[in-house]
Amino acid sequence: MQKYIKNCMNTSFVTPLSFNSFRFSLCIGLFFLLSLSNIYAQNTVFIQENEKKTVYPLGHLVEILEDKTHKLTLKDVLSKEYHHQFKLSTQKHPNQGYSSSDFWFRIKVNKPKENTDTWLLHFYSPNIDTLDVNFVDENLKLIKHYRGGDAYGFYERPILYFQFLYPFPKQENFYIYIKFSGYYAKKHDLCFKQDIEILQEAQYYLGRIIFTSAIIFGLAIYNLLLYLSIRDKSYFYYVVYLFAIFGYIIGVNGLAFQFLYPNIPIIAGFFVNFCAILACVSALQFGNHFLKVKTLFPKIYTIIFQIYYYLGILVIILLPFFVYVFTNLLSSYINFLALYVFVSFTFTVFLGVYGTYKRYRPAFFFFGAWILLILSALTYVMQLFGFPISSNLSDIILSFGVIGEAFILSFGLSDKIKTTEREKRNAQKENVRLITEQKEVLEQKVTERTQALAESVEELNQTNEELSITLEVVNHQKEEIEYINKNLTDSIHYAQRIQLSMLPHKEEIAKILPSNFIFFQPKDIVSGDFYYIEQKNDKIIAAAIDCTGHGVPGALMTMLANEVLNQIILNEGVLSPDQILNELHKNIRKTLKQAESNNRDGMDLVLLVIDKKEKKATFAGAKNSLVYIQNDTIHQIKGDKMPIGGEQKEEERIFTSHEINIDIPTTFYLFTDGFQDQFGGKEGKKFLSTKLRELLGKLAFQDLEIQQQTLKNTFEDWINEGNEKQIDDVLVIGLEIN
Repeated sequence: MQKYIKNCMNTSFVTPLSFNSFRFSLCIGLFFLLSLSNIYAQNTVFIQENEKKTVYPLGHLVEILEDKTHKLTLKDVLSKEYHHQFKLSTQKHPNQGYSSSDFWFRIKVNKPKENTDTWLLHFYSPNIDTLDVNFVDENLKLIKHYRGGDAYGFYERPILYFQFLYPFPKQENFYIYIKFSGYYAKKHDLCFKQDIEILQEAQYYLGRIIFTSAIIFGLAIYNLLLYLSIRDKSYFYYVVYLFAIFGYIIGVNGLAFQFLYPNIPIIAGFFVNFCAILACVSALQFGNHFLKVKTLFPKIYTIIFQIYYYLGILVIILLPFFVYVFTNLLSSYINFLALYVFVSFTFTVFLGVYGTYKRYRPAFFFFGAWILLILSALTYVMQLFGFPISSNLSDIILSFGVIGEAFILSFGLSDKIKTTEREKRNAQKENVRLITEQKEVLEQKVTERTQALAESVEELNQTNEELSITLEVVNHQKEEIEYINKNLTDSIHYAQRIQLSMLPHKEEIAKILPSNFIFFQPKDIVSGDFYYIEQKNDKIIAAAIDCTGHGVPGALMTMLANEVLNQIILNEGVLSPDQILNELHKNIRKTLKQAESNNRDGMDLVLLVIDKKEKKATFAGAKNSLVYIQNDTIHQIKGDKMPIGGEQKEEERIFTSHEINIDIPTTFYLFTDGFQDQFGGKEGKKFLSTKLRELLGKLAFQDLEIQQQTLKNTFEDWINEGNEKQIDDVLVIGLEIN
């Protein structure tokens, strides 16, 4: 093995290594996850000219920046904005557990030219999802960039090794920036090492892995042969369990990736988790047959064991969906998987304890084996969930625990065979005795069975009575729910009448604007969208408003918005669109006390003031646009890109007004985003604002009633074609000015 590793280290960092020296060996690669300090001298790694050290642990030298947005790039973290947001690690072995955030690491390195040793960046964990390693010079210019992790093929690594290794650049002074992302446990145990140290460490590390996996594999083959010989299901499930543990060991240590699927990285996220779940499920079935759970502990088997076993099967079936489809939920799935593994181990220990309590001899072995495994796995699990424990230490303890557990269970199976043979001999003796007492036994059994039948009938009657009571309770609860639902629906319908009474009536609108249509289709009974049409002096004010939310919460906002608009326009006489929006924004923030609370409710709207006397119209918008048609040409004026109400970072929010001459026939369209954001069509996509403008341009030459009906039909056909449901309130207003 030493000769093989030395040949690997003498091979170029960018060419594939030969596999001729050792068939089951690993190519050396060095991976390290580096966090940089705020570029202060005391956080710099100084490598001296005649350096005697061969290893530099980086736990307390890295600086860490958490990226919860998943959007930061190298250019971003090199900027002054993020320069001082890096925080120095307080852990000897940095570990963020199963965090869903991305993490950036930074460290400064000083290595004089006189030092000719080959230094490598080394990551201890072979299981890293996605990794970006960037070597940057003192002027913050990129020297070399590497991509790594299980998301990329094995032969894409700069050094073909089961862990991750990255060579230093030739510069004397440089920085290392590393982005660490994905859904694996984020264990950032990393260091600088000389190539000679990698040689020495690889002999020990590979030897331990091969020793452990070889023992497990050998025990699996041995017990498989026993199963083929005696056909005891205990051996079958134990063999499955050992192969699953073997797969987990080579998977979690990177050997499976190197030798089984080096060019198929998509399997990496699946293999280790699959082996872990399979080990739990097979361990449960092994415990079931080994301890005769169904026979000795029927209640446990019926109530707990079967439910948990089939839950494990379901977890295995769902694994590919979370790995390849619902990747955004993979972190939660892994947390659930860890919980399932923990409960599985706890349950198996409980079976051992209960069997020991019942003085069932095989249970002693079962209990001892699982206690040893759980104690050895404790440090490994603590490391996965963020405890600062050395990866090397936890792996050693876990290896000894797995080997010990496998040997104890093998001894237990052997003892079970002896116990079974002894039970058979005793059974034969018992049969001889039973033959002489057969008549008495049969009479006793008849009596017992008669009594048992009577008890069963009594239990059945009691069960029927309990079911009748339960049915009566369920029916009563059903009636209560229906009553509550009716009252709630009636209340919402009453709220609808209140909201409709707030809106201007068709007759009132017709007096102000004779040529108009309003396509108004709430998502629920009450709406978060509403229209506002009033006349003040010689000016007509029309608006389409989209309040935060829909249903009852949105309806409450419409009542508030309508009242504030009446106060501003009718009472205070503000008639300039931009000033109306300015005042509306101030009043909403004041009314909802948004300056001193977390309330972020508000609204988007289009507001148009028409002055027929002056033959002009003035528009202001909050996030929504105005569309109008003149001379057979469609025009669009975009509103300001800020809402009414909600969070305000600027000192004062000022809206903009736009003036339009209406000395020629003009048709205005005011609308909220419900129509254009609706999913539908054959491909299930949004309708989009572009398609809505094209539709309005085609309809502009038809009667307003036909326009309204066409919009309604188009909207319903769009939804039905995509088999979708309406997702938001819809409001489109058409105004024709001649």
